Amino acid sequence: MAAMAIAASKYSCEVDAEHETFTSRRTKERFVEAHHLIPMQYQDKFSFSLDIPENIVALCPICHRKFHHSRFSDLKNVLSKLFVDRSEKLESREIKIELSAINEMYKGDVEED
Repeated sequence: MAAMAIAASKYSCEVDAEHETFTSRRTKERFVEAHHLIPMQYQDKFSFSLDIPENIVALCPICHRKFHHSRFSDLKNVLSKLFVDRSEKLESREIKIELSAINEMYKGDVEED
């Protein structure tokens, strides 16, 4: 699934296609990483699998780290952009979710400065 999503992105970061990385030894393309927009830890809240290309975004390593380690306030705009880009594709696979619900998933227990 991840390889399909990465190839569909044309090996570009979906936050910003201008983000530079390096050439992957394996694919001979720009290196990007797969990330589930709706985190897999929330699978039990959905009737359909979240491990589908429509829920996987390609991110440069810096953006991927941002999703896992930044403050929510630093991630909110990026999350909104990716959600807008993906919401119709997710709905086509019977995954119905609002941006506010995704925001709550990413907020978690993180304290803001």
